[in-house]
Amino acid sequence: MKIAILGGTFNPIHLGHIAMAECVLEQTDAEKICFLPNGQPPHKKGDIITDKVHRLKMVELAIANNPAFFVSTYEILQEKHCYTINTIKYFNSLDDEYSFIIGADSLFQLSRWKDADELKKICSFIVCDRANQGNTAKEVERLKNEGCRITMVNMPLVEIDSTSIRERVKNGLDISGYTTPDVIDYIKNNGLYL
Repeated sequence: MKIAILGGTFNPIHLGHIAMAECVLEQTDAEKICFLPNGQPPHKKGDIITDKVHRLKMVELAIANNPAFFVSTYEILQEKHCYTINTIKYFNSLDDEYSFIIGADSLFQLSRWKDADELKKICSFIVCDRANQGNTAKEVERLKNEGCRITMVNMPLVEIDSTSIRERVKNGLDISGYTTPDVIDYIKNNGLYL
C-alpha cells in the first residue's frame, strides 16, 4: 500500500493540516495518510509544547471520520528528539511504500536537515505548494537533478496556523472554522492554551 506521512507538532491540529492531507490523496497515488505527531521536535528546542498525550488525542479526534487517515505513535513514543532521517529509516523497514509530505517552505530548508544528503536518497517527498510560488518549481527541479524523488501537489492557500489558534484561545476568541468541532471541545474540556 502507498502511504503518505504527514508529520508535525499538531499543537493543535487544524483544518490546514486536514486540507493538505486531502490534497495529497486527491493528487497523488497515496492510498492512505499517516498523521505522525512528534514528541519534542529538534527544531523547537526550548519551546513550550502542549503535552504529547493531548496532541495525540486531538489528532485522533480530528481524523476519526476519514477512513483514509490514521495516526502513528512512532515519534510520540520516542524518548529523545526524532529526526526525519531516523523516522524514514523506520518506515522504510516496514512493508508498505511511504512518502513524506512537506510544505513548500520546508523544501527550501531541506539541505539543513540532519543527514540531508542521505535523506534525499532514501525518501520520496510530496511537496504541497500552498502559495503556488514559481520558486518552488525551480527548487524541485534542482533537487530532482540531485536525485531526489519529489511529487508536487497544488493546494489552496489556507491561512490557518496553530500559533493563531493558541492565541485566539488564550484571548477568549472563537476558533470555529480553524479546527474540527471535536478538537475545539477537547481544548475547552482540558483547559488547553489558556
